[in-house]
Amino acid sequence: MTDTNESRPSPVVFKRIRIEAFRGFAAATEIDLDASVVIVYGPNGLGKTSLFDAFQWVLLGELARLRESRLRPSEEYIVNAYRPGSVANVQLQLSLAGEDVTLVREGDRNGAMLTWTSPSQGRVSGEAAEALLARTFTGGPDLDLAASLNACGLLQQDESRRVLTSKPRARFEVFSQLLGLGDLGDVEVWAKSSVDDAARQLRDLDQQLASAERSEGEAAAQLATVISSATTRPLVAEVSERLGTLLRNAEFDSEAEAATRADAAAIATAATATAREASDISREVRELLTLRDTLPAVAPAEAAVLSERVGLAEQGLSNARSVHQAATDELERLRQAQQSIARMASAVLPHIDSDSCPVCTQQIDPDQIRARLHELERGISSADAEQRVATSAAAVDRARRALAEAGEARQEHARALGIVNDWQIRQARAESRLVAMTQASRLPAPPQQYLESPDKLEAVVRNASQIAALARELTSAWDATTSSDEINAETLLQQATARLHAVRKRREALARAHTTATSLSVAIRDARVDIVSSEFARLGPLAQDIYSRMDPHPTFQDIDLVSETFRSAGTTVAQVRDAISGINADPMLVFSSAQANIAAISYLMALNLASAANAPILLLDDPLQAMDDVNVLGFADLCRHVRSTRQLFVSTHERRFAQLLERKLAPRQNHWRTVALEFVGWDRTGPTIKPRDVQSHTTLASAFRPPN
Repeated sequence: MTDTNESRPSPVVFKRIRIEAFRGFAAATEIDLDASVVIVYGPNGLGKTSLFDAFQWVLLGELARLRESRLRPSEEYIVNAYRPGSVANVQLQLSLAGEDVTLVREGDRNGAMLTWTSPSQGRVSGEAAEALLARTFTGGPDLDLAASLNACGLLQQDESRRVLTSKPRARFEVFSQLLGLGDLGDVEVWAKSSVDDAARQLRDLDQQLASAERSEGEAAAQLATVISSATTRPLVAEVSERLGTLLRNAEFDSEAEAATRADAAAIATAATATAREASDISREVRELLTLRDTLPAVAPAEAAVLSERVGLAEQGLSNARSVHQAATDELERLRQAQQSIARMASAVLPHIDSDSCPVCTQQIDPDQIRARLHELERGISSADAEQRVATSAAAVDRARRALAEAGEARQEHARALGIVNDWQIRQARAESRLVAMTQASRLPAPPQQYLESPDKLEAVVRNASQIAALARELTSAWDATTSSDEINAETLLQQATARLHAVRKRREALARAHTTATSLSVAIRDARVDIVSSEFARLGPLAQDIYSRMDPHPTFQDIDLVSETFRSAGTTVAQVRDAISGINADPMLVFSSAQANIAAISYLMALNLASAANAPILLLDDPLQAMDDVNVLGFADLCRHVRSTRQLFVSTHERRFAQLLERKLAPRQNHWRTVALEFVGWDRTGPTIKPRDVQSHTTLASAFRPPN
């Protein structure tokens, strides 16, 4: 970290504060804050912390550490003890977003009202002012102003180690917000609430399910009681006895009972369906048996032999055509030769009528030449070639007929095989329907017997039709003798069953939604932990640089914040590390108070420098307590670099430390200013403060220049 911003304008946010009837300030006191560095010093008990409390109260409207320390809720901790009946009043003038803003907060332990006044917003009070302040300081609604200020903007006296001692889960939430991950935290909260809502609804549905099951059981018992008396009615009993006898003697469904009207109706429906299905299957089986005697005898394996025969015939035809083509080509060649000699003779012989050649005038024998030409013409005969052409043509015809016969044989085999396959498919379909009917009606014989004997199916049709008719008669008997109690009982049972079914469906759907929501919640939580971890990794070098400058421990020289998942929640744990030995430790367990204080300050200042807060301020109330001289030197050097980007407020009760800070934080540019506020006393009206400007380095340098 190097001081590269010396030429920047001095960063100023707080310009003036007026405090009255607040904490240690009884009388109205105005303090000039228009400086890049404000050093507050003086002995303990003179009101320095009350000044920092005023900053916190005017911004947040509460002092949490004091509220939690009260023994009784009625104890006043905001209004000055010497101003009973008054209200505390703190006015803070700020420079925000290029304009002057005045904040005024008035109130007591029971509450306070904030008023915002600025050129752009005018005068705004109450919740609107609070929202405007939070949005201006944090840059948006996602980051809580109290979390931001307490974690990285304001370090109250004796509170520095809260960054290390707060609960890991709470620390994780605060740091997550400060690192700009508020939206992701909201999504995690939404996902977790969805899981909780689903779990709560599941518990409610479990109770509804138990209630619905009890209601169905009670309705079923009530219906059974009514039915038990109804079965003794003469008409119902007589028809029921006949149906029971028929069921016991039937070819199917011997286990069915017509104990209720619904049972009788169900038997009638099932028997009717069985009769219809058995009749259809019977017709199909009779057709299959008739066709079976006419099925062609065909072997599927013969198809390969016939295909091979067709292939051989095709090859034979191809060979015959090749031979025929060769013979035809040879005959054509001979005929062309004959024609060529004939043309030659017809062209030469008319000119040979003397003993001299008409071309070269040599001596020739005309008779010998004529005899030679006739001999050549007779020597070229096409008779054999014509015979070969005729023979090869006959071979082609035979090969073509053989191929046609092989093709017809293969087609006939395929047709016959198709007939057999179609019959087998129909038989398999009929058998499948028989299996389904057997399973539904518990037919005593296996399906194959019904395929071989359609008469068995006709018996099933007759029995099923008789049972359906008698079951319908029993249903009519029930209807003719049904009482209102039975109708009501059946209605109640139907309603209870429908309600139970609906509750079960809702619970199944909600259980799936709960599982999905749980998976989503875990994924979001893990993603958030990973992102926070990566942000801490980015922030780590800055915190390490600050920690190294103050160098609090001889061996634990590295500091880190580790994010992890513990008990289904994101947590943040502070660690210091001995890089040489590879040992990690909790600074609160291995460090002294001063060393732990430095560890906390390191991360607080790193978060302050890295956060996206719109108002660049850092208020440190007595951070030097328990530090030794070496640590104080490192801290002072660190503050010298921080002041270029943050308006810095530092308090200490040690005069020598204050003097050290004045030297380190003295203005280095003419446009910079450092103010020292010395608290020299306190009485019933409040603290006595001596403000003064710290002399700049340029002024000091000119004071020691030799005279001209």
